[in-house]
Amino acid sequence: VSLSKAVNLTLELLKNDFEKSKIEVNLETSYLKEVSIIPNEFKHVLINILNNAKDAFISKGIKNRVINIKIYEKDSKVLIDILDNAGGIDENIIDNIFEINVTSKEKTKGTGIGLYISRLIIHKINGQIKAKNKEQGSCFTISLPL
Repeated sequence: VSLSKAVNLTLELLKNDFEKSKIEVNLETSYLKEVSIIPNEFKHVLINILNNAKDAFISKGIKNRVINIKIYEKDSKVLIDILDNAGGIDENIIDNIFEINVTSKEKTKGTGIGLYISRLIIHKINGQIKAKNKEQGSCFTISLPL
């Protein structure tokens, strides 16, 4: 499956919601080959990360809302970086963000299951997913073998 096609299809699903929330999404890709993924599961991972960014923009009152997605090859892997400017992930939980029941949201708004499931999906296709704070927000990196 083409990663850029999978990302574009996911962005199309979220388009109306992101337009309403005034979120600009930029996609840059230098990787045009196909990879072995399960498309619907991969879209689930992207939707989860992107919706988490949207929720962070809203809860933190960020006005200039931007998400940059970059797909590229490095060290015999294809990488997908998803970088937002939503203020980052609380340092108290960032190391545990992919564990079950860990959430930065209020208990009534988050279950702490989305990133846990995302990690399971990425591991199932022999990939890795990481999160770190960068600049004015968070950066999720999905790494897949070529």
